[in-house]
Amino acid sequence: MPSKFSTGELFMVLVERSDALDSLNSALADCGAGAGLIAMISGPVGRGKTELVRQFAQQALQSGAAVLAATASRAESTLMLGVVSQLFASARLSAEQADRASRLIEDGMLTATLLDGAGAEASAPLNGMFSGLANILIDLTVRSPMLLIVDDTHLADAASLQFLLYLARRIDRARMLVVLAEAPRPSPRYSVFQAELASQFNYRQVRLKPLSRQGIADILNVRLPHSERLASAYHRISGGSPLLLNALIQDHKRLAISTQTAKAVTSPVAGEFFGQAVLSCLYRSTGHLLRLAQVLAVLGAPAPWP
Repeated sequence: MPSKFSTGELFMVLVERSDALDSLNSALADCGAGAGLIAMISGPVGRGKTELVRQFAQQALQSGAAVLAATASRAESTLMLGVVSQLFASARLSAEQADRASRLIEDGMLTATLLDGAGAEASAPLNGMFSGLANILIDLTVRSPMLLIVDDTHLADAASLQFLLYLARRIDRARMLVVLAEAPRPSPRYSVFQAELASQFNYRQVRLKPLSRQGIADILNVRLPHSERLASAYHRISGGSPLLLNALIQDHKRLAISTQTAKAVTSPVAGEFFGQAVLSCLYRSTGHLLRLAQVLAVLGAPAPWP
């Protein structure tokens, strides 16, 4: 997951996100002292969670922490232990640890598939596998602090969510920080996961707010000089979403190149990049939002609010 940002992109990630980043860095420092924590970064799709996590992962690597990362997806939401498998694939394990983890995950996938739909109370057969995998991770924290990241947690498979809960209950004295990024999802299974996780004494929540008009003006000043006067329009169209704002900026730059000067663009441009960003938001959101968008598309014009 760790990746490098350009100067402008990094500035955009950090605008109005310094408090969230400070909270994560503070949690990592506490974990380094042997106080394991879980941090949930929460916000709607497009709020900048992934970019914040990537920047934090870079800082954690530079501080000497081991970083394990996974990204859940709608396409793999029924692949049992798919997220867990990604986490262990990113870990630096000895040959013995890798072999043991591989066997545990393979056996666990079969068991979890057979138990799928039976409910959390029927997950006892997985506890032995969970214990083995958790012990491998906790043993690694003796060597160095560990940052374990799962992005789009709300799309994770049921067995991986159960493992994350199992692990969360056992890291209070481990040098491990578990960072989960979610777009709140109104599903019974995920609501149970949220409630169980929030009940842990070492749980922290970081909520990301939309960018303010001033925050957008600051970003435009760096990424689109001479365009900060359009901050209100960019704020209205993007809704303060960093993802949509970035797409509008890319569309602006494309049009500016074709007109030879950025000053010639007198209003925000919602073009191809913006359309792709909106489709990405719809795909990664809940089915309710997607169905609403389909209805509005059929109407072909803004519908009056009742």
